Amino acid sequence: MDDHPSVKRLNKLSNINLIHLGNNSKHQQIFNDILCLLKIRLSEFPPDYNSKKCNDLLVYICNLIEELTKNDKKPNKKEIVLRLYKHLFNSDEKELNDLLYAILV
Repeated sequence: MDDHPSVKRLNKLSNINLIHLGNNSKHQQIFNDILCLLKIRLSEFPPDYNSKKCNDLLVYICNLIEELTKNDKKPNKKEIVLRLYKHLFNSDEKELNDLLYAILV
């Protein structure tokens, strides 16, 4: 990336490496990384396996989020789980409410 002409021009003006992403950008990047990882994991499941209803997958996702956000002050972990399920499985509101209840229990 440092070889890109735009980066070279900007580095002449100021050291852009000193500017860091804000928390929202970091959280979005973590979300995208987790989403990619989960898509890879789900591709390893048999095609007829109902991973949407799999409690082991839910526990795995919750543990993954817990581990990756342990240094954040106030991550909304439940919201991350719901967003992941919505992206992965196109879950509707009823399914998300059921999932939220499963997380809380």
